[in-house]
Amino acid sequence: RATGLGSIRSIKGTNASSGQAELQSAELALDDFANTIVGLPGAADGKPRPLALVECDDSADDTVAQRSATHLVNDVGVPAILGPYSSGIGPAILHTVPLPKKVLLIRPAATSAQLSGISQYFWRTAPSDNIQAVPIRLSVGELASSAGLSPVKLAILYKNDSYGSGLFSQVGASLQINGAPVGDPSNAGNFKPVQYAADGSDIASGVAQIVAFQPNVIALFGTNEVISGGLDAIESTWPGGTTPPPRPFYLVSDGGEVQELLDEIAGQPTVRTRVRGTVPGTENALFQAFSLKYQGKYGSPANVFGMAGSYDAAYLMAYSLASIGAGTTVDGTGMANGMDKMVGGTPVDVGTGQIQAAIGALGSGNAIDINGASGPLDFDLTSHEAKSDITVWCISKNGQGDPTFVASGRYFDAPTQSMKGTFSCP
Repeated sequence: RATGLGSIRSIKGTNASSGQAELQSAELALDDFANTIVGLPGAADGKPRPLALVECDDSADDTVAQRSATHLVNDVGVPAILGPYSSGIGPAILHTVPLPKKVLLIRPAATSAQLSGISQYFWRTAPSDNIQAVPIRLSVGELASSAGLSPVKLAILYKNDSYGSGLFSQVGASLQINGAPVGDPSNAGNFKPVQYAADGSDIASGVAQIVAFQPNVIALFGTNEVISGGLDAIESTWPGGTTPPPRPFYLVSDGGEVQELLDEIAGQPTVRTRVRGTVPGTENALFQAFSLKYQGKYGSPANVFGMAGSYDAAYLMAYSLASIGAGTTVDGTGMANGMDKMVGGTPVDVGTGQIQAAIGALGSGNAIDINGASGPLDFDLTSHEAKSDITVWCISKNGQGDPTFVASGRYFDAPTQSMKGTFSCP
């Protein structure tokens, strides 16, 4: 009999392209287990226990996410859930259904600082925005300097949810332009923050405000809609005429590293050199192996934030199950306890090569220490998250001339809290 694990993803609605990519990444991880060991040990008849995902949609909507969580917990009875998709799904949902029922949650793309250490049953493979906010602040100045912008005239378009508003607060707390804080009187007329509703219903109004402001740098803190309804609309409504104002440069947070941005640039190639962004993680050898495997199965590269984290999260769920002894009831508490065994032991890389060794170690009561496709998963056992480097990405062209996300060579080094490397975008 298969062990069912829950999955809540945006497989419909505005975030569907990202949600589908994350879901397929998790399924790829379960394929690794099925192809290597068939299933986990511990079934009553001595046979392996296959793993299966029971997949539900959240449509980036609190009501839909609540219904999906209730179904998975109360009707299906899953011990763990991968998701929901982003931080924008209200934290109240977590406290209403999964966490009170002691169901383990692992979220690959939820970066809101509000989620740090909220429960022993809540873990994430993405770091807190407390970390990402630092390289975003620094990247504003670096982008302006490289483009020769003086003075800097900055607008921030951000989503009114725990992700967008949280990141805006973290970035804005000590953001400086033109040698002074953005709120300093010397920057009057140089800074404009614009918030839009969580459902995106008023984003057009926010776009109109920004176009009228005519900034030379625009930071975007949202998900798919901040590209399809934000950047795209800004570009299409930017003033024309015989002497139009210079078009803006864009700094995009991880939620905007989505297919919609590549589609925009395919249609408007001049945007490409004016966009850069930040995303947790580094493109290490494990990421490259995952990306090649994903492309081999699905025909497209793993170029959306949360995909590598979803792959890693599925591994974490499988290994936490493997830590539960044979004959012991499989539940969220046992899996949460198993998560504590994911650090401090024998180093294990995600991928098929070390699955059997990892399961053997966990079955003997020993800990492992996971290195993921999203980076080293050195979890803090209080906050239940791992610090991460932050990559500065840009958009290049592959051999066929199509736009693609690439690491620029510039990154934020988490251990030293400093920017390293040289920005280069071919």
